[in-house]
Amino acid sequence: MSGISVTPQPFALAGPPPAQAELLWQWRYTGTGIAACGTLTTTATTNADGNYLISGITGSRNGEAIAGLEPAGDAIPGNSGYPVDNLISRGGQLTVAGFGYATAAGNYANPYYANYLRPAVDQEVFTQPASSGFSEVPIAFRAERVPGVTVATAAPGVPGDMLSLHVIQAPRSGTLSLYGMTVQYVPGTRAHSQLETFSFDLQDRHGKATPVVTVIAAGDGSRTVTGAASGHTNVSLGNGNDVVTLAGSDNAVTLGSGFDVVNGGRDDAINLAGNATLAIHGTDEMVFAGKGNVTIKDFSTGLRLDIGPASGHDVMTGFLSDPSAVIGLAGGVGEYTDTAAVLSALKDDGHSGTLLPLGGNGWLDLVGVAPSQLHDANFQIG
Repeated sequence: MSGISVTPQPFALAGPPPAQAELLWQWRYTGTGIAACGTLTTTATTNADGNYLISGITGSRNGEAIAGLEPAGDAIPGNSGYPVDNLISRGGQLTVAGFGYATAAGNYANPYYANYLRPAVDQEVFTQPASSGFSEVPIAFRAERVPGVTVATAAPGVPGDMLSLHVIQAPRSGTLSLYGMTVQYVPGTRAHSQLETFSFDLQDRHGKATPVVTVIAAGDGSRTVTGAASGHTNVSLGNGNDVVTLAGSDNAVTLGSGFDVVNGGRDDAINLAGNATLAIHGTDEMVFAGKGNVTIKDFSTGLRLDIGPASGHDVMTGFLSDPSAVIGLAGGVGEYTDTAAVLSALKDDGHSGTLLPLGGNGWLDLVGVAPSQLHDANFQIG
């Protein structure tokens, strides 16, 4: 089989999830005399309008268990003429039609966005067909995606050969699924702050297997995590002050806000979200994609830092103390065509440092490095 490519991908970050994969959401809303909450399962990709299609629902409303989802295109009983679309936006907002569900007691609810009101608000239509009950009141609705992890794996050794998922260490909760050549893990509905560690490989019909992939995933909280000695470790953590120690090669780390430290490893991929500080010790090549304001502290020797699409203010210290450090601009970042264009774009940051525009509102600040101290050898395109 060809080599493995491990890509951490909490669904809040950029990058397409595997075909047929799903997202898990936590939702809740409250209103006068109303308290409803639960989970939604949606498609992993949006439609042309930027909305996800809801395919499943769990939870309760005022103590009544939710029995199921009203089919898209149908109105809930008692609210004829107002069909639901069972869509939710990227940011977790309701659509004008909203979604519908039935409760175990035989009642129905349709939370939706009332854009005809001034000001526009979220509302719930609640019907009780058995007693002809009907109410429509404003609500405060909120939905957030539960971070999942997708891992891109090796192609079959024989083109067209089928792969099977071989779970070596199963997660304590949640689901682990194979979609084509991609494995997806979606946490269970219990507390997502608990650390999950599991491992697997993929096997073809001829008995050949990919390298064993170890996945370490958790929500918010500060943790110290050690990857597998063989490498191929996928670490996906939420907000907090995390210390991740890697070994081997082809590791992938996704971290939220906080002060995060990454030690060791080779050919590693790092994704950061929120306002994060990343301290790098020992990794020789790192692919970095930042969403938010990120501080990078280089304590390595000969670090190659590949910067993917980024937004916000990224600050890097220690660049001068690593004379062999190279910044790679991947994926068309900054639309630079050669290193000469990079050097001509460098600006003094006003504090004896250098600003490198990354396109859009993104830029990298190299602290303590004057533009005149940077040369072609410090940058690489692609």
